[in-house]
Amino acid sequence: MKGLSRRSSQLLLQKETVFIIGAGASFELKLPLGSALREEIAELVDIRYDLNRQISGDEQIDHHLREIAREAGQATIKELLQKCWLMRDALPGSISIDNLIDAHRNDDAFAEIGKMAIAKAILSAERKSKLFFDQRRGENFSLRSVDGTYLIPILQILTENVPREDVASIFSNVSFVVFNYDRCLEFFLPHALMAYYGLPRSEAEAVCDTARIIHPYGRVGEFGRGQSLSTAGFGSESGNIREIAQGIRTFSEGLAEDEAGAEISSAIGQADQIVFLGFAFHPMNMEILRPRGFSLVTEVYGTTHGLSDAAIRSVESGLLQALGKRAPDDLMPPPEAHEILDELNLEGRTAADFLQAHFRGIADN
Repeated sequence: MKGLSRRSSQLLLQKETVFIIGAGASFELKLPLGSALREEIAELVDIRYDLNRQISGDEQIDHHLREIAREAGQATIKELLQKCWLMRDALPGSISIDNLIDAHRNDDAFAEIGKMAIAKAILSAERKSKLFFDQRRGENFSLRSVDGTYLIPILQILTENVPREDVASIFSNVSFVVFNYDRCLEFFLPHALMAYYGLPRSEAEAVCDTARIIHPYGRVGEFGRGQSLSTAGFGSESGNIREIAQGIRTFSEGLAEDEAGAEISSAIGQADQIVFLGFAFHPMNMEILRPRGFSLVTEVYGTTHGLSDAAIRSVESGLLQALGKRAPDDLMPPPEAHEILDELNLEGRTAADFLQAHFRGIADN
């Protein structure tokens, strides 16, 4: 924060804040949830032929299946196609594609097929999202396109009372833990700063490079100017999905990078407040968020849209246990190692509605 004007140094978001982003938040941008994603993947792996002509399924996946068969030597394309058809037929009965891959955890080829399908489905979903615009057709980014989504209040929280001169420090006290494979947040932030402050692209990207955005399970390709095969533009139709699949991990496989666990623990442990948006509170994901030491957090906010009262009580209990805290209304004397949270707000709103309702509580110093 050194070098900021006296006025602005008091106005940048002062509370150390961690936003936990789940699939429910991306759903506001028109990315698929649950059953819709399963259906999309089932269609992608439904690779069938009429004589030598492919009549269904994804052509990119088919191309890479033939690569795998050639490289393996022992696996035939027929055996790989049978795995595709097994995945297609099993998906309607699965909780998620991650669960299905976990059920076949000892089948590397099955996992690779599933991850290629995830990569293709998410890249396609990015392209169909509210964020995507086609520069080749003369289209431009517009903040209006994502009005009504969680991204607008995030931008408002970050920019409130921050002058153009101090934009370089806008992410000083903010971290994002994104449990989704998409890159919506990474794509939005530089374009939003360009639109809001009139920044040139190079400056907006340099500012956003300072943002701490952690994907525990990886993402569908890296942004950048390099020539890596895993580099894929937002909504890319030409990304190498086999390379991209190597950067994806399912929840049962654990963190995508060894350093990610320490980075998440550090962010959660040092946070003054944590904001859960569209997060499903899966026990394995909650374990990832558990700080390895004492947590400084005093305020927790979260969406519980679609959950029953009993499920919300279970979520609240799990959160308190993971953070080593007691609820604000807990009148029993807490044990020595457990501090009472000042604020615990869990509500059945969408991410955008929740942020609007709790804007002042989250944004105020």
